[in-house]
Amino acid sequence: MLTSLENELIALVKTSALGNKVREVGSLPDLDGKSLVQKFKTDAPAVYVAPGSFAIRDTGLMLPRFGIAIVAKNAGGQLAVRQGDGIAIGLYDMIDTLLGIFNGVSTASCAWRPSGVDMVHDENLFT
Repeated sequence: MLTSLENELIALVKTSALGNKVREVGSLPDLDGKSLVQKFKTDAPAVYVAPGSFAIRDTGLMLPRFGIAIVAKNAGGQLAVRQGDGIAIGLYDMIDTLLGIFNGVSTASCAWRPSGVDMVHDENLFT
């Protein structure tokens, strides 16, 4: 079931308007820190899906959680990375689009709603 859920989320992004504006949409690669950062650098802009921890209610109802990792880059610097530059899509536009895609959408296996956005601030990602 988790495989179906992950694949449904990937398909939602691939078939959306955002799917045509990014280089890669897929499962978060299982790489170590340095090779993952290198993949992010070469494949950005990209959207990756990763399973998270989830609860199971007494009734047996599963409440799945998935993280959506968004990777953006721009030669114009950090402001262009966040806001875009009219040519390359920016991080904020990607977030807005994904929130719209996932807000209240139902797939074959599940109904989805975003529950938060976390910005990652790691110097290794900014080099």
